[in-house]
Amino acid sequence: MIAESTRELRRSGGFTLVELMLSAVIMMVIMVFLTRAFTVQHQTYVVVDQVTEAQQNMRAVSDLVERDVRRAGYMVPPHARVCGFDETSGPDTLFVSNTDAIRTVFDLEGIGADLRGNLGAPVSGVNSTFTASGSSFSLGLERLWVDVQADGSDFVEGGGVIVVNRRQEDGPVACGIIDSISGTTLTVDFGDTTLGPVGFNADVVAVPAHVYQLTQASGSSPSMLSRDGILLASDVEDFQISYFFDLDDDRLADVGERFGDGVGTDDAFAEPATSFPDATLLRELQVNVVTTTRDDDPNRGFVMGAGQVTGNRTAGSLPGQDGKRRRVNTARVRIRNAG
Repeated sequence: MIAESTRELRRSGGFTLVELMLSAVIMMVIMVFLTRAFTVQHQTYVVVDQVTEAQQNMRAVSDLVERDVRRAGYMVPPHARVCGFDETSGPDTLFVSNTDAIRTVFDLEGIGADLRGNLGAPVSGVNSTFTASGSSFSLGLERLWVDVQADGSDFVEGGGVIVVNRRQEDGPVACGIIDSISGTTLTVDFGDTTLGPVGFNADVVAVPAHVYQLTQASGSSPSMLSRDGILLASDVEDFQISYFFDLDDDRLADVGERFGDGVGTDDAFAEPATSFPDATLLRELQVNVVTTTRDDDPNRGFVMGAGQVTGNRTAGSLPGQDGKRRRVNTARVRIRNAG
């Protein structure tokens, strides 16, 4: 009777050491599996979130640039619609005439304005040797507005300006970023563009412009694309512009009529006047935007990312293989106020 009670006590006394060890092993396997599943799910979420952000940045930039390009040229000289700094080892800089600075046709009709256009702010002190070029050029204007009536300043610091000779529509075009404004004098960085010497009987005007400029990443600072000096989007890796000049006016893109696309050696807005394309024949822009994720892919095994060659950007100036994911958008935009 006592022996049977002892056996019953042993059977109800708990798990054996073997059973406990087996249970622990099973729990560890389950935990490892769950941790691995959670890690993979988290990595996937991070990738999707950052790729989505890169796509949104790309679409926002592309949509705004396309809108500005389509509206460019309203009520300004035909060769003052678009200008740019073209680079092969870095991002391009784009200038498009600022239609927001000019009142609508209805307003202009109401005051009996000349609707043929060719408006702009006259440049003061122009003589036969006048030249607009350099990084800190003082551009004196007769006024800071481009409409037919004074309505405040149409030029802003950080914005752009396009300068042309209205009496030489097939001549060179200069464009630059406005560093400062003092009275009616603009301090402008014209990059590698040049206007002049303009010769006798010149009629030089300045047109306010939107400027798209990309500051490349440096250290812990991400790359940043700005419009008129105001941040538009971060993590934009490259911004390239190609230009279609319909040189024979046949409405077809023939060989030698595209500039800044990496084919041949011709680059728009960076040539001597003897070989500069006739800016009145500019019909279309191709805009290439490359965006990246903020960080590398959390999966350290992913090393398939690499800088994307668009426009005339050289491959050697772009990042090599890395862990970032990229999105590229290419849009060909016709200028409505052209032709």
